[in-house]
Amino acid sequence: MRSRILSALFSSSSSSSSSSSFDDDGREKNLQQFFFFVANLSSVLHLLKLSYAVLLLVLSFTFLNVRIQRLDSISKNVSSTSRQFRPKSIGFFHPFTSDGGGGERVLWQLVKLMREKYPMARVVIYTGDRCGGKNDDKKLLERAKERFGLDVDIDDDEANGANKIEFKRVYFRTFSQSKWYPVATILGQMFGIVLVAVEAISGFAPDVFVDTIGAAWAYPFIRFFCGESTKIVSYVHYPTISSDMRERVQKGSLMYNNRAFFAKVPFLKQIKIVYYTILMFLYGYCGGSFADVIVVNSTWTKNHIDRLWGAFAKKRERRTKRKLAPRRTHEGEAIVVYPPCDVSSVELRRKESTSTATTTTSTDTTKLVQLKKRPPPSSLPDTNEEGKTRRQENTNTPYVKKAKRLVLGEYKVPHFSAIAVGQFRPEKNHKLLLESWKLMKTNVEKKHPACEKAVLKLVGGLRDKNDLQRYNALKEMVKEMGIDDSVEFYHDVDNATLKELLHHSIVGLHAMTDEHFGICIVEYMAFGAIPIAHNSGGPKMDIVQHGVDGFLASDAISYAAALEGAFGMNDEKLSEMIENGKRKSLQFSEENFNAGMYDALKTMGGFAP
Repeated sequence: MRSRILSALFSSSSSSSSSSSFDDDGREKNLQQFFFFVANLSSVLHLLKLSYAVLLLVLSFTFLNVRIQRLDSISKNVSSTSRQFRPKSIGFFHPFTSDGGGGERVLWQLVKLMREKYPMARVVIYTGDRCGGKNDDKKLLERAKERFGLDVDIDDDEANGANKIEFKRVYFRTFSQSKWYPVATILGQMFGIVLVAVEAISGFAPDVFVDTIGAAWAYPFIRFFCGESTKIVSYVHYPTISSDMRERVQKGSLMYNNRAFFAKVPFLKQIKIVYYTILMFLYGYCGGSFADVIVVNSTWTKNHIDRLWGAFAKKRERRTKRKLAPRRTHEGEAIVVYPPCDVSSVELRRKESTSTATTTTSTDTTKLVQLKKRPPPSSLPDTNEEGKTRRQENTNTPYVKKAKRLVLGEYKVPHFSAIAVGQFRPEKNHKLLLESWKLMKTNVEKKHPACEKAVLKLVGGLRDKNDLQRYNALKEMVKEMGIDDSVEFYHDVDNATLKELLHHSIVGLHAMTDEHFGICIVEYMAFGAIPIAHNSGGPKMDIVQHGVDGFLASDAISYAAALEGAFGMNDEKLSEMIENGKRKSLQFSEENFNAGMYDALKTMGGFAP
């Protein structure tokens, strides 16, 4: 019995000693992990301190570099006795220079305007495209000429004393793209665009910093580095953040910038509303407090910019004690200058009509449109031999699919072609166009005979792989809808091809919601195509008068109804609407843009004439 008790005690003591040894080992491991964590934390803190020191060093070097450039420029201009500002150097901030959209058209038109008004000024374009060599620079200018028809020479004009156009490459452009920020995209792009702008001015600090992409987030940093001696000219196409975006989140509307994941969860919805509210305040502060000249492209954009920037811009005007132009009714208001549109075909027609009218008795009733009487669409030749000889195709249009067009003699038969011009981006809403096109094609009861033969041409540019994926997805969608026999795709076409496609179209489609302006809509009018645009934004406020020079629609049903109405219109009504559109398009000419932009520079920025 005693032996059993002793053995039990011995075994219990041994087990307790073994468990205590295990506890000691666990404590040692925990201590080792703790010290390892502390050591790593201290190394991370040292790394953060080093990064902070390096950042301060880089910012200090950038600040000194830019200020030295500005002091040198000021010392050269100090002898000038004129009170009006005459810039010696102009920098255009547009990192995506080679894109073929409306923003790029404004950029190149502004470059051309500034070179004409200030031929002695040094002109620099900040771009993320490959540049530096003479051949690379020429390629950028040749692309602008092909896309927009603007002839801007790169060579020195020593006879006239004009400086050549220079390009400064910004290598951090990629950080301003949305692909890097799947969540909090606007915030990420804000930091990215600031980084790109600081890189730009560190390479060259101009007298005038012209922003043509709406990079308001960068204005405080430009002011900090360059000082008040650099004027900031802002041409805003579209507010980066607006009250409309916040309202869509509040209503739970599903769009490309409001995914279902956020729209269906109340807590996330509230977080996004607060996020947008903070961004709206920052956007207004950065833009209104630091921009010297504020120009917008439409009434819709003006309303939003005045709402966001206005209070800060008024404070800046009072703080700097600037005299405002007499024609402006309030301090801090943006000036509307419509973007330049290609209305050369209308102006040429007008000149021809004016010269002809001087030799005739009627000078006031000369029309801009002359359409030959056509037989009904159902009786037009289609498959016979005579019809085949009347088909014409453009043999000088490389890299694009050739469109088959029915031509009656020397006159086009416009009832058969519709066109939609716009980059293949999600906000352009090509899906709505295809849905309305299918609805028009399948509406047997009210369908006009012309609708059966109608062809839709989707024309746009491809910026990157994402655009290419959307482009291919749209082609697959067309096949699934069963309308691939009446839809044609064109991408990255040159200016001559675009003009030809517009010339052979009678309807122009545009489906973007809250489009800021819509240059392509004006071009539809100029080339005799009846525009059908979304009932919102700039098209509604500034361009299209429903039923007079075009149509406004909001969904697939209304778009399809407008298409049927345009295709089934008689010659008299068709001619009247096209003529009204051509007259309207003259308001948005390059000459009017130049005059309006130069007036804004003089009245808001004090630029010398």
